[in-house]
Amino acid sequence: DRTILGSTSRTMNDPDTKRRVAIHESGHALIAAITKPGSVRKATIIPRGQALGYVAPLQKELHLSTFSELLDQVSMILAGGVAERLYLGEHSIGVSGDVQQAKDIIERMVDTGLLEDGFTLTFNKGEKEVKMQQIFGDALQKTETLLQENASQFEQLIEALMQKETLDGTEVQSIVDRKAAVLEEVGVC
Repeated sequence: DRTILGSTSRTMNDPDTKRRVAIHESGHALIAAITKPGSVRKATIIPRGQALGYVAPLQKELHLSTFSELLDQVSMILAGGVAERLYLGEHSIGVSGDVQQAKDIIERMVDTGLLEDGFTLTFNKGEKEVKMQQIFGDALQKTETLLQENASQFEQLIEALMQKETLDGTEVQSIVDRKAAVLEEVGVC
C-alpha cells in the first residue's frame, strides 16, 4: 500500500468527509465482494497519499478477462460514486479517477470487440461511442441494483468502516455474506 499509494499522511477529522469516504469505499467493497467473492484484501478510510480511502484487491494471477468479468469490474469501480449519489444525493469530485478508470476499460472492451452480443469490431467513432455508453449504462444499472438489493450489508459496511476505519477482506466478505446466511435460515435459498 505504501509503495503504490504513499504513506499514511493524515487522519480524517471532518465527520461529514469521513462518512462520505466510508460510503464511497463501502460501495466499492460491497460490489467487489458480491461479484468476485474473496477478492477484497482490505477496505480503509485512512488517507494514504492522495487517496482519502481505498479498497485493495487481492493480487491475482494473470488471466484472460471475459465480458462479464470486465462489466463486474466496471461496476465495482463505479460503485463509490453510485453509492454517494444514492445515499447522499450527489457524488463528489473524488469519483473522477474512478470514472476515468472505468472509461478506459470500457474503451478497451469496445476497441477489441469484447461485447456481450459477440465479437464485433466498430470502426465508426459514433458507433463506438454508442457501444461505450451502452456498456457504461449497463454497469451503472447493475451497480445501483446490487447496492439497493444489499442495502443492509452496505449500511453495515459503512458503520464498520466508521468505527474501525480499516476492515480486512475476511471482515468485508463476512458482512456481505450475512444476507445469504439469513435467507438460508428462513428457508428462502
